[in-house]
Amino acid sequence: MNDPLATGLERRTGWLPSPDAPATTMAVSRPRHGPTGPRLRDSWLSPSRVHRARSVNLFGALALLLACSSAAAQSKSRRTTDEALKQKHLTRQKLIEPDLDGDGKKEVVAVCSAESGIVLALIGEDAAGAVVTQVTPPVGGKEIAKIETKELIPPKGSSQLVVEVYDDTPDEKVKRVRVYGPDGSGATIKLKEIFSSKIERSKSKDDRAEWERDDSIVRYEEPRPGWYFEDVEEDGIVEVLVRRQPQIISIAKKGGDPVRIVTGVRERRWSWDNDKAKYTEGADQLHDFLPAYEVAKVEASSVWIDPKDEKDRKARALSDALMQATNAGKSELDLKDDVTFDTSDLVKLGADGNLATAWIEGDAKGDGKGEWIELTLAEESTVHMVRVVSGCVESKQAMKSHNVPESFTIKLDSGGDAHVNRRDGGRFEAPVVAFTDDLVKLADRPWARTTLVFFDGKSDATKVRVTLDRAIKQGKGNQTCISEISVH
Repeated sequence: MNDPLATGLERRTGWLPSPDAPATTMAVSRPRHGPTGPRLRDSWLSPSRVHRARSVNLFGALALLLACSSAAAQSKSRRTTDEALKQKHLTRQKLIEPDLDGDGKKEVVAVCSAESGIVLALIGEDAAGAVVTQVTPPVGGKEIAKIETKELIPPKGSSQLVVEVYDDTPDEKVKRVRVYGPDGSGATIKLKEIFSSKIERSKSKDDRAEWERDDSIVRYEEPRPGWYFEDVEEDGIVEVLVRRQPQIISIAKKGGDPVRIVTGVRERRWSWDNDKAKYTEGADQLHDFLPAYEVAKVEASSVWIDPKDEKDRKARALSDALMQATNAGKSELDLKDDVTFDTSDLVKLGADGNLATAWIEGDAKGDGKGEWIELTLAEESTVHMVRVVSGCVESKQAMKSHNVPESFTIKLDSGGDAHVNRRDGGRFEAPVVAFTDDLVKLADRPWARTTLVFFDGKSDATKVRVTLDRAIKQGKGNQTCISEISVH
C-alpha cells in the first residue's frame, strides 16, 4: 500500500497496518491498560476487535480532515476590508478607529480614494466578513492633509473624526476641514458631519491680501486664516475657532512710511448645539496677539506716601520691633532710627491692572527725574509691547494735581534701551519699531493717555524697568505719576 494519504493516516491515527503496508511500530494505538493473562489477552486482540478499531480510527481521521478542510475553506473565503472596499470601487488610504458614540467599542473608518475624490467608508461585519455600511459624500479634496481623532463633544469618552484635505481650482488653493460625529449608536451607527469650513487662497501672490504681500508689516503671530479647537468655556466641550481677518494698526513715522503692525486676528466662534447635534455659528471675537504677561514682583526706587499713613506705618513697625527685640537693654529710643517699614503695597499700585490706583515717585526734592519702577515677569518672555498709562488718571482732578511723564526710558534686563519722548511722536529706533499715544481712547477717562511702545520682538526679558526722564509739571506737589504699566 503506497498511498501517501493512507500511510499518513495510518501513522497519525495508530490503526494496524494493512497486509500491503510496510511494517510500522504502532505503540500509540495500543491501550495503555488492558486485561492481563494468556486467555484474556487473546480475547483482547481478537480479529473482530482489531477490525472495529481500524474502522473507528479511519472514520475519525476522515472527519478531522474534513473539519480542517472546511475551516480552511471558510477562513479563506472571508471577505477582507480591502475586498469590501474594492466592491464599492474604493481604494483605502488609511484606517482609523474612533469611538464615535463613547460606548467603549471603536468603529472602523477607512479613508479612501474614489472617482469623486476623498471619501470616508464605515466598515462593519456580516457572516461573510468585512462589509461597507456607509460611504460619505466627498470630503471635497484630492489630497489628505491630516486625519486625527479628537474628544470634542459629549458623551464623555467619545471621539470625533477630523479630516483636513487639500484641493485646488485653476486660480486658487483650497483647504477644507470636516468633523464627523455619530448618527445613532451601536450596530446601526453612521457617520454624520457636524462641522465644516474651508480656506481659499489665490495662487497668484499679487492677488492676495496686502498683509500677505507686504513683508514690511510687523507680525507677532501668524494671522493666516485657519481653524483650531479650544475649550474656551472650560466646560469640557470644545469650541471651533475660525480665523478670518487680521487686525492691523498703522502708526505714523517721521520721514518714512507708516509702520503697520498685526496685533491680532478676528475669529468666528462655533459652539456645540446639543439639540441640533452639530456646531452652530456664533459672533466674531478678537484673538489678541499681545496678551499681558504675568508679573511676579514690582519694585521701585522710591514711592510717595501720605504723611499720616507714613506716621502710622512707622508706629506699627516700631511696635513690632520692640515685641521681637531680643536685647532687653534696647529702648524705644534706640530702635527708632533703625526701624523701617514696608511700602511694597504702594509700589504694586503701578502694575495692579487698576486705573484708579497709581505709582507716585517719592523724590522729595525734584520732579522724579531718574526715579524708576521695575516689573519682574513670572518667566522670561519675548517683549513685543510695553504699555504705559501716564499720570494719575483716576479722576480729572487727580490728573491735574500730579506731574505726567513726558519722556522715559524702557530698559530690558537682556540688554537694550528704548527712549520714548511722548512729545516727539514718530521718532523711534531699534529695538522699538513704533510707539503711539493716540491708539487707545478711554470713554470713561477722556483725559487719560496710553502710550503703546512696540518692540521688534527679538528680545527676551525677565525684568522691564521704566525710568523717568522728564515730566510735564502740574499741581503743587511736584510728584510724577504712572497709573499702569504692563508688558506684552
